[in-house]
Amino acid sequence: MKELIIKNIDETIQNSPCFFTNIKSFNFDYTPDEIFPRKELQDLINAISFLIKYRSSHHILLLGGPGTGKTTCLNWLIKNNQIEKKYGIEIKYINCISSDTTYQVICDLTGAKRGMPSNQIFDLFFKNQKKDCIIILDEINRLDILSQKSGNLLYFFSRPGEVTNHTFKNNISLILISNNLFWDRDILSKDNSVYSSLQFQRIIFSQYSTDDVFKILKLKAQSSLKMGCYDEDTLSYIAKLVNDDGRNDTRVAIMTLKLTIQYLENNQLNNPTNKIVYQAYIQAILEVEKETLGKLNLTVLTILYACALGSEEKIKIDTSSAVFNQVYLPLCKRDGRRPVSFMGFHNHLNYLSSVNLITTYVDWKNKTKNKYISLNTSKKAIEVSYQKNILSNQND
Repeated sequence: MKELIIKNIDETIQNSPCFFTNIKSFNFDYTPDEIFPRKELQDLINAISFLIKYRSSHHILLLGGPGTGKTTCLNWLIKNNQIEKKYGIEIKYINCISSDTTYQVICDLTGAKRGMPSNQIFDLFFKNQKKDCIIILDEINRLDILSQKSGNLLYFFSRPGEVTNHTFKNNISLILISNNLFWDRDILSKDNSVYSSLQFQRIIFSQYSTDDVFKILKLKAQSSLKMGCYDEDTLSYIAKLVNDDGRNDTRVAIMTLKLTIQYLENNQLNNPTNKIVYQAYIQAILEVEKETLGKLNLTVLTILYACALGSEEKIKIDTSSAVFNQVYLPLCKRDGRRPVSFMGFHNHLNYLSSVNLITTYVDWKNKTKNKYISLNTSKKAIEVSYQKNILSNQND
């Protein structure tokens, strides 16, 4: 039986065409050697050049929806540690998906073991930091930075001279990345001391146009596919599909191209039809949603699951206050979860809206000005992800 399986695999490899020259480039976290030269990239280059030129702290906030190129542009600039090698500026990168508390971030930055008081860990960081430093906090909207007044992450890094016992003469610059366009208004403005300390340069990554998506797909195809397995009409059709759904998410576009070419390989075809591309596009949306759901921590996922439960036809609870009181709080009680406040609930709804998992809108005719919620992803996918996350937390 094993020999038959191996024989079948060998025949499939020998008989099917090989259209990919660099299949890894289609991964979500891949940073290409050449990227689309959008205006925001030059704005980011100018901002980083400023802090290098003047050797002073300069804080940058990158805002934009999913798939608009924020992280890709930044990773492209810091690729291969060129800034650190040439200018002697150390770069530290933290993704707030995996490090979703202030305490975990400072532990990751210093290598400190859990259990040390946060003020001692900050002190350790400033004591050991011998170079100018850029700290990148990706997905900053996932971090509740104001949850602990004594350990406000951004305040400590923006005013090191006031919070450390050591003489600290180096410069620390922060680059924060958020999918929520109003993150600084909704979060930082609650604490004026932090807001005034940072004085962010805001760089907003707007959605790509259909022509932009086409050019990005063309770059990807030229660098990662063999000539002849795609044409410009196919790339244009993918760009139009992504534009028409209102997302303009390059992750969906690139995944659609990958799945289309995989279908051609598997079925030994040379040219895709629009039907093949459209089927690949639907599958690509599911793949991107799965990747987005996989990034959610249990707190946010619980809120999304409550929205999904509330959207069922039997009960049809679709306002934020009703979902919070009638679905979310009982769900937390049932599963032994500590609920967030109603304000925290709304902040998480804003995040879920920013990553296109839900849509929220306000009925201004209604005096309560309640937020209405509708799902943009399948209830089943949310339920599977939630149950998997719950089980994982029980096993830890």
